[in-house]
Amino acid sequence: MRITILGLGRMGSAMARNLLQVGHQVTIYNRSPHRLAAMAGTGAQPAHSVAEAVANAQVALTMVADDAAEEQLSFGPGGILAHLPAGAIHLCMSSIGVATSRQLAEAHAGAGQGYVAAPVLRGPGAAASRQLWILAGGPEVQVNHCMVVLEALGRSVTRVGPRAELAHALRLGATALTAAMVEALSEVLIYGETLGYPPADYLRLLNTGLFGSPLMDAFGGMIVRHDYEPANQPLDLAAKDLGLALRTAGEARVPMPVATQVLDLLEAARTAGLGAMDLTVLSLIRREQAVRAAEAGPGPAEAEAEPEPVSGPEPEPRPEPEPEVEPPPSGVAAPNGRIVDLMIARADSPKIELAIEPVAVAAPEPEAVAVAGPAPDPVADPGTAPPAGASPEPPAEPGQPGPAPEPEPAEQDLAISELIQASHFEEHERAIWAWLEGRRHRTPWNSFTEVELALPHVILVKVQRNLLLNPWAVEDLKPLFGGRARVRMPGDIELTVGRQAAKDIRHLLGA
Repeated sequence: MRITILGLGRMGSAMARNLLQVGHQVTIYNRSPHRLAAMAGTGAQPAHSVAEAVANAQVALTMVADDAAEEQLSFGPGGILAHLPAGAIHLCMSSIGVATSRQLAEAHAGAGQGYVAAPVLRGPGAAASRQLWILAGGPEVQVNHCMVVLEALGRSVTRVGPRAELAHALRLGATALTAAMVEALSEVLIYGETLGYPPADYLRLLNTGLFGSPLMDAFGGMIVRHDYEPANQPLDLAAKDLGLALRTAGEARVPMPVATQVLDLLEAARTAGLGAMDLTVLSLIRREQAVRAAEAGPGPAEAEAEPEPVSGPEPEPRPEPEPEVEPPPSGVAAPNGRIVDLMIARADSPKIELAIEPVAVAAPEPEAVAVAGPAPDPVADPGTAPPAGASPEPPAEPGQPGPAPEPEPAEQDLAISELIQASHFEEHERAIWAWLEGRRHRTPWNSFTEVELALPHVILVKVQRNLLLNPWAVEDLKPLFGGRARVRMPGDIELTVGRQAAKDIRHLLGA
């Protein structure tokens, strides 16, 4: 199929690579030319205008961050509507509002073109591993036509009916739930930590005993580590989507008081200069509130329990000492290096107040990403070749069905934020190797005990004597005789797991 992808951010570029791998003809377009250069050598055909990109497309897939970017691509004399062939379909996977999605559906119908809304529920990591959960809305015949594309991009497609905009409405509701979950999880983990229970242990208990959610595992891990880099969802985008969800709820006369309170908190965090950080920065605010509450002294219940003073001459008032401010936990610096000074909201105020002036942050270069080590080749396809100096792959142990051998595994040091994305860990000759997207990387650890101590918030299952597996990375699980199972991992790696491990994986995945 001839497919055009417009928008080559982390999501769009991953989608383009996946469609190329299954044999589609892919044309790519992006407003920033360097994104096109980064896709050189992949087989995608670059286009330098929207008109050129969609002129021969059967499906034009858009993946951009907001309504303004979608409207710029779609409308006007140089847009998709003006140049997409009759009968071709605009597959809108962008993060946009209901009104814009409805307007696009009506405009394409008037132009004799198709329109399918297909927003996704997961982020760039899921896009790269084809684990997206996709909501598809639009006329059934058009959705059917797009299924070959959607099935190449995600693990599941949920059809929501002929009204295309409903798909975007439901995705916005999912965003509201995600933001509320992150806020509630922040409160509960800090609650447990204040009472003396380690947050990593509490997260493992909650997620294993109650939810079994990879999303909670990912966001909770960032909260536990005080890691507020935008690995999953930048706060700015979450606030934008939550605002759109509340606008849709207002039009439908549906109250959403929890979402409204969370949006107030998000807007306060944006005012404090935290908008470029991950949604999990909400935990920073709650943590600072807990510190301030502890400094304020006993609560009302404790104060009422104090005994009445004995009658007698009143003692002379003593000057109150200056409170000692406890240093905040590591990793809570604002983007400019200052520690964010957050004040508890007054009980009579419905809004969250932050006692901080807006942070002046220098705008980064467009699309710039800081990467440790030597600068990558901008035209190389990342991940296709190991770096120079890589050591040879150690052989699998006899009788143990392990990952497919790779002649030159990478040995570069990876950050913890990267290692937690590993699909599984392999022990060989007292060294631990982490597998990410089918490539093996040396870690600083020498045993599985060290892995579990370093990643206490990540749920891992020991499936063989020398293999520790992340169940959320499982792409497919096929039962074998005797209760064992064959699991497929990212990078087309297949592993055989024992009966108890297969049972544990099914339980955690809800299968």
